[in-house]
Amino acid sequence: MQISKSYLEDQTWALEHYKELGRKYLDMWVAVHDKKVISANIDGSKVKKYVEKYKEKVPLIFVTGGADVVS
Repeated sequence: MQISKSYLEDQTWALEHYKELGRKYLDMWVAVHDKKVISANIDGSKVKKYVEKYKEKVPLIFVTGGADVVS
């Protein structure tokens, strides 16, 4: 499976803005599309379900004050 350029750009944007995301979305799963947050929730399955409507894969990032988890 090849990762799209837009996926990588959105993932990079999210990681570059991680501190900002942490102020608003601490301990939440966040989905990023077109360099903006499109969904955020403590329940990652809800975020994943929301992004299923997008034709392309969307980065999901868990924002935490400790270790980072990116998928």
